[in-house]
Amino acid sequence: MALAGLTMTVPRGEVFGFLGPNGAGKTTAVKLLLGLSKPTAGEGRVLGRLSVTSNRGRRIGYLPELFRYQGWMSAREVLALHCELARLPRPQWEPEIRAALELVGLTDRARQSDRNLL
Repeated sequence: MALAGLTMTVPRGEVFGFLGPNGAGKTTAVKLLLGLSKPTAGEGRVLGRLSVTSNRGRRIGYLPELFRYQGWMSAREVLALHCELARLPRPQWEPEIRAALELVGLTDRARQSDRNLL
């Protein structure tokens, strides 16, 4: 119910920012529009397509205020996540992951969670 009654249109070419107090629904609205969460009712459209089904690919970026990897994720899992986000074909994942781990000297610690890497 955080966004009950929300109706808005942002015209093409406009820059829009959400302002409001904590708990007002800003992050929820953005996550719904990006397809990171699913609405319980209603719909959102981004670039003319339904937000939960649209493949907007690389035309939209999102950086949350407090981004951090989950402590239980291994270095390999973090890199696999980025391969998926970049929409790399699965056969390319392993060579890319291996190269990144070698670059930063974590090849031997690839399966450790990030809280154990430092």
